[in-house]
Order: sequence, then C-alpha cells, then structure tokens
Amino acid sequence: MNTNHVRTFAALVAGAVVAAGAWSLVNTPAVQAQTAVVYDAASVKKGLDIAPVALDFTGKDKNQVGYGSYLVNAIGGCNDCHTNPSYKAGGDPFRGQAKVIDKATYLAGGNVFGPFTSRNLTPSAQGPVTGSLANFKQVFKTGVDLRKLHPQISPLLQVMPWTVYQDMNDVEVEAIFAYLSSIPCLEGGPEEKPNRCAPATPTSASAKPKNITTEAFQIGLDGTGSVASDGGKLTYKWTSAKGSPVATIMFADTDKPVVQFNTRGPIDYVIELAVTDAKGTTATDTVSVKYVGR
Repeated sequence: MNTNHVRTFAALVAGAVVAAGAWSLVNTPAVQAQTAVVYDAASVKKGLDIAPVALDFTGKDKNQVGYGSYLVNAIGGCNDCHTNPSYKAGGDPFRGQAKVIDKATYLAGGNVFGPFTSRNLTPSAQGPVTGSLANFKQVFKTGVDLRKLHPQISPLLQVMPWTVYQDMNDVEVEAIFAYLSSIPCLEGGPEEKPNRCAPATPTSASAKPKNITTEAFQIGLDGTGSVASDGGKLTYKWTSAKGSPVATIMFADTDKPVVQFNTRGPIDYVIELAVTDAKGTTATDTVSVKYVGR
C-alpha cells in the first residue's frame, strides 16, 4: 500500500462512516457529562471484543480503553500500516481468508512506504507511545514528526493520514492514547532502543569498600559502581551519616572522596553516599569504618 493508497483508504473510511449516518469521527457517541465521560456502551463492548491482544487496565478506565480499541481497530485502520505483517499466515482477508491479526507484530511498526517506515505504537517499559498524551495530541492535530526522522523531506509525517485524524475531538484522541498505552510492548521500530520492553534499571548508589578497619587517618572511598536509570550522569554527595561521628570529607561531590578522621580511635564512623540522576531520583548507600588509629 503506497502513500496515496493510505490517504485514499483513510478518506474512504471517513467518508463511508459519515455517509452511513451511524456516526462520524467528529461526532461520536461519547458525550461529556459534568467531569466524567460517558462512552457508548455498544462501541466499548465491540472494542473490547475485537482487541487482538491482551490489555492491561491497570490505572486506566476500562470503558475508555474499550472505546479507544473501537476507534483503532474498527475505524482507524491502524493495523494496516503499523503491523508487519498485518495478518497471520492463513488469516489475510485480502486473500479471501478469515481475518486473523498477527498478535506477534501488532502495532510494532516496520511497514515500508518508500523512504518512510511505520513507527512502533506499542508502549515501552519507560512509558507510552510519544512519551505523553500532550505529545500524542500534537501529532494527531498537526502531523509533526517529533523524532524528525526525515528533516530533508518534511518536518511533518507524510504517510499517516493526520489530516483526517486532526478533526477528532479530545475524547476520541484520549481514548486512542489510553488503548495504545494498554497493549503489550513489542521490540523494534525506527530509532527504538534495544530492549525497550525490559524494565528500566533503577537508579542505585554503590559506596565501597563496605566494612573497613583502619589505622590510617585518611582513606579513599569509591562510588563508581553507582548507576543512573537512564544511563546518564549522576551527582554525588558524601556525608557523615546521621548519628555517626563527623569525619572530614574532601571531594564530597565526586565519585571518589577522601575521608579524614579527626578523633582518636577506636571509633565507628558511617559515611553515606547519595546519588541523584537527571530526573531528580535519589538513591543512597553507606560504608562503615572502624578507625583504630591514635
């Protein structure tokens, strides 16, 4: 299916729906009732029935997810472009076979349209498609390519029929986003990171060596084993732990501080390391030092 076919398909779908008089993408059965949205029960049921994959409703409105599935799977034709292959072997309706969507590749992208490749719409372990609802709405309303994969061609998506979808209202777009946030994560897609479905490694602090007995009035500590969840830089802060005798800590904002003991031993010190990642997440660890010097 080339670019023109995709645009023609989207236009035909939208036109057919309006002509049938059942409802349109602009005027849907979903209505605003005070602060709660009431979704058309038949559309929700249909959406839940035809969702080709298991859905995660954790923290989500099941009715909203079902309505989003209805828009994605019964109206939008997202599967045709964003699933490769779109149908399982023996389940291709274009070959006169009973339709069976390929769950193993559902909405993970990979279809090639000239210089363009369809994107992975499944959520990653780090978050939903486009990263946020605000980004998702921006794409639907303006067609902007947030990843800027083809700046030499256009800053706008050239295959996605966003010129049709931009007339959808917030209720519809938010339902689609909720549905896409509920489907299983799949690997692959243009510029997607490897292991996108693996849980992120949490930010952690590592202060070493763990248990020390020393006569030296000065020792070095090591925090280089600390890890940021995004693989980025950390900020370091070494201090005498609460309740511990106070030691002098030089280079306390680095990963390798030097600690000096100012009192006669034997005495037990606890030195704490706090690391903070770019997102503001902080993790701590400690080392225990028995100073026996005089």
